[in-house]
Amino acid sequence: MSFGAKVKEYFRKKLVGLKRKPEILPLLAIIVACMVYTFRLSNYSNASIYATDFWVAILVFTTTLFSILAIFTYMSVHTRKGTNYIMLVLCVIILAFLVFSDVASYNSIAARIQAGIEAGQEDRPALARALKDLRAHIVSLGVSILLVVLKPLYGKLLNMIDTSVPDDDFADDDDNDEVIAEDE
Repeated sequence: MSFGAKVKEYFRKKLVGLKRKPEILPLLAIIVACMVYTFRLSNYSNASIYATDFWVAILVFTTTLFSILAIFTYMSVHTRKGTNYIMLVLCVIILAFLVFSDVASYNSIAARIQAGIEAGQEDRPALARALKDLRAHIVSLGVSILLVVLKPLYGKLLNMIDTSVPDDDFADDDDNDEVIAEDE
């Protein structure tokens, strides 16, 4: 089997696995969104020091907690018995809360930057980095919410893809004639 055929077979097997369990895509998106936030947690903590609003530190803590909780909530949505709709709704609520929390933090930090500019204070790079990272987290959460909500739609679309393997290896029956001739 050539290298190209092996690669093609590898991707065909991955697509078959994705057709069987399309819920893996939202799970991966939620994990990536959690990683986007968690890996930049020091930027948010530094920004909460400079932000004058008390709620920014609370929002940093709750967003961290709920980011991890969203992963485990979504993992319990799909069970052997079917879809657990209560956990699905809870997962969407958690993701919506995360977006709300990020927007509230973003507005507070942006207001602090604006107040610092108007007061003529020195520039705080931690605040600007936190805004950039919050934008990235909001986008990744938006993608996660879309994938969770649209899973029935793209699940059906994935099932429409033909992943069957053509049976070209057994199309030629010349081997059977040779075996019969050898037996006689």
